[in-house]
Amino acid sequence: MNYLQLCQHVNLYGGFQGTISSVNASGYQALLVDAVRKAWVEIQKERSDWDFMYANVSIPLVLGTATYTPTVIFGTETPEVGTWDRVVYDNKVLRFVPYKDFVLLDASAASKPSFYTIEPATQALVFNSVDGSYSVTAYYTKTPQYLINNTDTPILPQKHHHIIVYKAVLELAAYVSSTEIYQQNSLNYDKAMGQLYRDHNPAKAMKVRPLA
Repeated sequence: MNYLQLCQHVNLYGGFQGTISSVNASGYQALLVDAVRKAWVEIQKERSDWDFMYANVSIPLVLGTATYTPTVIFGTETPEVGTWDRVVYDNKVLRFVPYKDFVLLDASAASKPSFYTIEPATQALVFNSVDGSYSVTAYYTKTPQYLINNTDTPILPQKHHHIIVYKAVLELAAYVSSTEIYQQNSLNYDKAMGQLYRDHNPAKAMKVRPLA
């Protein structure tokens, strides 16, 4: 489902009146639209290691350049990298050196990619000096996705999209027309989150909260 469709489902599941034809809404519909946006962000922040938020990017290393900022790596002013996980070259994980130790090393001797650090202020990847052109692969966790336009679609796998709907209804608790509707969405949300954990964070257990 895209952003608009999620809002339409929340409108239905919450027992609200009227129809929603755009996420650029007013009145109570503006609150509903914002609840969907907020629900999706909170689900992404529920875990720092959701596998659907894990990605990688290829970085060409060139002679004479050691520092690669996220803006340079992704070619955008708003790169999606949240935290770097590891860097791989020639099917081997490069040695990570903490920044406070890296600055004390002599990394000027040119060689193949051997080790790297992360500059705390900029999240730039800094490598030892290379003696030619190489390509490394950096693995990272994405920053939370924000839904803005009608057709924006969550990066969450399609079969789990209703989790956003259930959570958004709960966010709108003060406007839900009946206790039964709230409790049903609360139950559905807990079940759906349990399935999400099993599918995309299987090593973690989820605590089920009691119904309000």
